[in-house]
Amino acid sequence: MTDVQWISSWFSPRKDWLLPKGQWDSLCVISAWQIWKARCIMVHQNKLIDPVIVMKQIAELMICYDNTFSSTPRFQKDDQTPTIWIPPCINYFKLNVDIRFLNANTRIGIGFILRDTNGNFAGVGSCSSSAGSSEEAEAKRIVEALSWVLDKSLSNLILEIDHLDAANYLNGKDSSVSWRSSTILDYASMFFSCFSSVKVLFIGRSGNHAAHLIASKACISSMVPNHYFSPPLF
Repeated sequence: MTDVQWISSWFSPRKDWLLPKGQWDSLCVISAWQIWKARCIMVHQNKLIDPVIVMKQIAELMICYDNTFSSTPRFQKDDQTPTIWIPPCINYFKLNVDIRFLNANTRIGIGFILRDTNGNFAGVGSCSSSAGSSEEAEAKRIVEALSWVLDKSLSNLILEIDHLDAANYLNGKDSSVSWRSSTILDYASMFFSCFSSVKVLFIGRSGNHAAHLIASKACISSMVPNHYFSPPLF
């Protein structure tokens, strides 16, 4: 094998793996990102992330990627992540939240929507903020959404987000979020005591489309949040 062939082999899976090149590219990027995050946690927080946990996070993110972009998912597991929005159980309200993040130099848009057991509209809000990274933005959106929903005087709440690491962290599970993001998430978790019951669920991006649409329409040039008392026309 020549040097050129050897280097080229890095960018393609082995033929006997039966893995499309598009998925191989995604696997490489996701793996490198999770390994880098684990390394940063070790360097900056002196906390060693078990390699098995990193592998599980890579596998879960690949499942989410495949289910989002493929109509016939290749990866299957019993507790498969929901890819459609499902109404909450009786006596609960479900809060979905998402962001629009372009880069660290541009303000982010945050959108959130609240619905009841029957799937009926119970409120929508949007606002803007700043964040140094997409992960930090993911954490800040949770704080903004929970701050907004406190005025609703609800007892039982389901918070549904499409960021796996943030969901795991808020549920007390192993997570590789950065120390900056974990500080924001710790602050967000303080709001939980204001409710009788709070559940944090992870959902695929396609199931969080309504919140994503609201975030994309958020006015990032304004510091004033927008609250809607009826479903917005967009």
